[in-house]
Amino acid sequence: MTAPQKTRQVREGQRDAITLVVGAVVTLVSKVFEIDDPEAIGAMTTLLIIMCHRTVPDMAARK
Repeated sequence: MTAPQKTRQVREGQRDAITLVVGAVVTLVSKVFEIDDPEAIGAMTTLLIIMCHRTVPDMAARK
């Protein structure tokens, strides 16, 4: 496996992990605070995904 392929595989794995964690957090928050508005849930999901995609690769690069 070449280096670019390995990098792509790691990024895809990070993307999958971020999506899973964001889904769990949004579900938990919407249940705890009884949020039933689909637009609010969508906005919260989008915001968390954007935040995670910007911070997770930076944190991984620092290791």
